[in-house]
Amino acid sequence: MLERGATVAAVAAVSTFNLGAGLLLPAETLGQALQWQAVFLIIGTLLTCRTYDLVFFLRANHGLTLETAYRAALGIEALLALTIAVLAGIWAQNHALWPGGITPEWLFAGLATATTAFQGASQGYFRAQARPGYIIAALLVSTAGYGFGCLWLAWARPDAQSFLSVSLGLMAVRPLTLMAFAALIGQKPDAAAPAPDTTSRNTSMPWRAVALFLLKGQTLNAVKNNLLNVETLILGALAGSTTVAVYRVIRSLNNLLVVLLNIEYQKAFAALSLASKRGEELRSVMGAIRRRCLTLWLQGMPLVIASALVFAAVNPDPVYTFSPGLLVIAGLAILPVAWQQANFAYLSLKGDFVVMTIAYLAGMVALVAVAVVWPWQMSATAFFALSCISAVIVSATMHWLVVRSRS
Repeated sequence: MLERGATVAAVAAVSTFNLGAGLLLPAETLGQALQWQAVFLIIGTLLTCRTYDLVFFLRANHGLTLETAYRAALGIEALLALTIAVLAGIWAQNHALWPGGITPEWLFAGLATATTAFQGASQGYFRAQARPGYIIAALLVSTAGYGFGCLWLAWARPDAQSFLSVSLGLMAVRPLTLMAFAALIGQKPDAAAPAPDTTSRNTSMPWRAVALFLLKGQTLNAVKNNLLNVETLILGALAGSTTVAVYRVIRSLNNLLVVLLNIEYQKAFAALSLASKRGEELRSVMGAIRRRCLTLWLQGMPLVIASALVFAAVNPDPVYTFSPGLLVIAGLAILPVAWQQANFAYLSLKGDFVVMTIAYLAGMVALVAVAVVWPWQMSATAFFALSCISAVIVSATMHWLVVRSRS
């Protein structure tokens, strides 16, 4: 319950920051910054591996201790972060976002983007020990960071480049805090935590298995985690920066639901791993996970819709006039995501990323294909409808392949 509350607070802070940008910045400025941000995050995501899953994979399938699995995952993250920083900086320089050579903003954007690599190992380390307090603390630090970001927005009224730098920097707060906790505090004894994981007899690192696991998962990362960034760039090309701003404001409101569902995914991953070791019936566990996720969606949708209406009421810019149809379609686009969390956790535990990649590729290809041949003027409502269709295709494809593989 505490973790869920901290997560809600963190997501609310992120959404408040993004919505504050919608209120205080011209829609054209915000839309342009979000398109640049999408490019930076695509670079980061292409080189961000599933290190959270790797920690559990090495323990469940190769008998490694938690410490060994965590250190391997963290080392991989550090190497990838260095590569991301170099590539992001090169892109920014080539596109002259900050003219004048290597500027502080140039360095900051590259380093902040690099922290996308540090998303999983430390969180998996604490989750495996049933020590959510550090995860909660990192969420609260991130919440405070976004609170200061909101004050900065009101004071500075930034241009697109400055907003981009600060938004990337704020994204870095949580992963860096988690990593610091794992390094400075996590190694110390905790009376409330389970005994250290020292029962494994396997001390050698199966690097070939690690490489195969990450390579299979990397294709999935490149597709799944870049869906929003790809959508942002497609919509910007078809409808312009103003429509991008409208689309992303509503996606920021929906993000509350998505992050709550991600918490259920992380808990589901641990529950399925434990059930697999005990030989329990996975179907009943997956059914319970699915019911919890659908309940979360039902409980969260009224809050999302009410928040959108309040935002539209206080924003004088007529660009942000949300129709009932837009809000309904935007909410329905999250329903398939809720449905598929159990299947996603089950496939991740098995390391079966091919099935997930096929499902997400099917959804992305459908979205791109329809957007390319779309004969009418593209709007935020129309694009949300395409996004909803894409999400249904992803969820249905994944479910069908899971059922087929278990039959």
